[in-house]
Amino acid sequence: MQHITIQPAQKTHIPDIVKLITIAMTPDCCLHYAGPGRTIEDFAHVLQHLATMEQSQYSYRNTLVALTDENNVAGCCTAYDGARLHHLRQAFFHTMEQKLNRRFDTFDDETQHGEFYIDSLAVYPQFRRQGIATALLQATIKQAQTLNLPTALLVDQNNPHALRLYTSLGFLNTGQTHWGGHPMFHMIKPLQTTKH
Repeated sequence: MQHITIQPAQKTHIPDIVKLITIAMTPDCCLHYAGPGRTIEDFAHVLQHLATMEQSQYSYRNTLVALTDENNVAGCCTAYDGARLHHLRQAFFHTMEQKLNRRFDTFDDETQHGEFYIDSLAVYPQFRRQGIATALLQATIKQAQTLNLPTALLVDQNNPHALRLYTSLGFLNTGQTHWGGHPMFHMIKPLQTTKH
């Protein structure tokens, strides 16, 4: 089993962040957003641009990476304060229109004020089942706690493995929604209350 270190992403990690976000989104969702006649690579080019920006939901600045002893990226988790969604998402709207001629002005909100939102979480296949996703989630939950916010996420209703993982870490299912053309559950990890 690899020794893993969780740390804030650097610009050098952007190529891995892009690959991992496309894994997290799944090919179906990437193609859904890329649009007819486009490829996953077309969408990845958009993510590459967004990941380099300071003010974007997919910015490397909103991302934690899991690094091996050899300094290879094994996984990543991109998350941010839900209150910043509308501001951060402007970069997505602008870039999608500019690069893929796609408009998403009536996009549904995937998060909201009052929660720290996990946008994307993924681990490369060769590093799975080693506790890396759990370590990334725990580090992200700590970030949320420093902001005094519960941690929230959306999970595909047809992904029982992910549902089990989130439930085991204390996430509660708070209802159904849709994202990327898929039925999703909205889950929240409540803030831990300290006993005196």
